[in-house]
Amino acid sequence: MLRWLVLLSLSATAITCPVRAGSLVYTSLAAWQASSPGTTTALDFESTSTGLYSSFSYSPYSFTAPGDYIIVNTPAPAGTGSGHYLTSLGSSVINITMASSVYGIAFNLGSNAASAATASILATDINGLQYLSNSVTTSGPSGPAIFWGLRADVQLATIKVSFSTAIPQLDNLRYSNTALPPQGPVIPEPAPWALVATGGVLFLVIRHPKPSRSGRRAERR
Repeated sequence: MLRWLVLLSLSATAITCPVRAGSLVYTSLAAWQASSPGTTTALDFESTSTGLYSSFSYSPYSFTAPGDYIIVNTPAPAGTGSGHYLTSLGSSVINITMASSVYGIAFNLGSNAASAATASILATDINGLQYLSNSVTTSGPSGPAIFWGLRADVQLATIKVSFSTAIPQLDNLRYSNTALPPQGPVIPEPAPWALVATGGVLFLVIRHPKPSRSGRRAERR
């Protein structure tokens, strides 16, 4: 019985669960475009009428601000080269949902803060799992908006941009429909049940050691 458990344990540890290769975050538009085939022209909101929207959609994106209104406003944050931009009436959060096969997204980000402010950017994949959590610092309305870009190896579903108190300002959104190629070898991890099985076998071996030869001879006498 013990020999059978040992064999089961050894075979179980050989079964692995792959670790996802990861993602790449960019702070330069040129670098993001160079590594993102299938990218689109920027959504700069120039053709969108300014005003309040309960939600705002422009394929493949839809935008919401929890408990608040989305605003297409003007003038855009400095450095974006655009007159219109997307913000909210008062919410510190803007959610971006992707309806199509999106593996990369990029945008200019600013805030209404009077000085530098830190934003949290959270990405989830199509399975609802957190894919990336990243922090960036904006310079406020007096300075240029920053660039933030992401490429992923799985299809993205949502991007959440949030400040602690400031209001986000988004402009020049781009996306890529090409998945990020593998960035390195997949690292195997033992399956959780395999680790449990191995631990159980070790416990049995320790608790029931093999009888010594001298003990066997004594039993024969």
